[in-house]
Amino acid sequence: MQASTESWRGRIALMVAHCAGMIDLVALPVWVGALIAQYGFSPQQAGGLATLFLIGAVVSSLVCAPRFNRIDARLMASIGFALAAVAFFVASLLSGFAAMALCHAIAGASVGCALSFAHGTIAHSGHPHRLFAIVGFALGVFAIVFLGATPNLIAAFGGPVLFRTFGVIMATAAIAAMVAFPSATARSDEDIIEEVSHLRPAVWFGVAGSVAWRSRRR
Repeated sequence: MQASTESWRGRIALMVAHCAGMIDLVALPVWVGALIAQYGFSPQQAGGLATLFLIGAVVSSLVCAPRFNRIDARLMASIGFALAAVAFFVASLLSGFAAMALCHAIAGASVGCALSFAHGTIAHSGHPHRLFAIVGFALGVFAIVFLGATPNLIAAFGGPVLFRTFGVIMATAAIAAMVAFPSATARSDEDIIEEVSHLRPAVWFGVAGSVAWRSRRR
């Protein structure tokens, strides 16, 4: 039986998906630093690889998000994270810029697809704001653990361990999605319009500020 967004089984799957899907927000400084220090790429090349990941994620989201109601979210989240895991594990075996660029683009597109369906499921839950707060808290805890452990692992075992770590995170998200990804609560367009129309102006300013802050961080 598929989990619900109101059950902790389903929420944990979404927490894992959110952490994996937002990996760039947490790992970008370590990511670019490792590409420069461990792989010998120039800052422009290292930044370009990370940018390719982000471009892949954005383009994939633009394609996948509008199709949320027509495709099985659990299946797409599982496939997306699984493909991202493969791309990162392959990247850990490579060192050339062109091959790494291809892996970054594929990983970004795969993560963007999976995250679109995870966030769509959260948005269609009975209490989307509360659920976004829960997964946001999980991301904060994940960031502390990741930033505390990963630099030490890279220093001890070299650059490839970064991409293996990414691969393990994506594989964990794929398994969590397969096992416990929740079903979205059916909501009509009229329900969503009614809910949004009652948001206060302060909420919209908060949304705009959050988007601007995240864009600046990236």
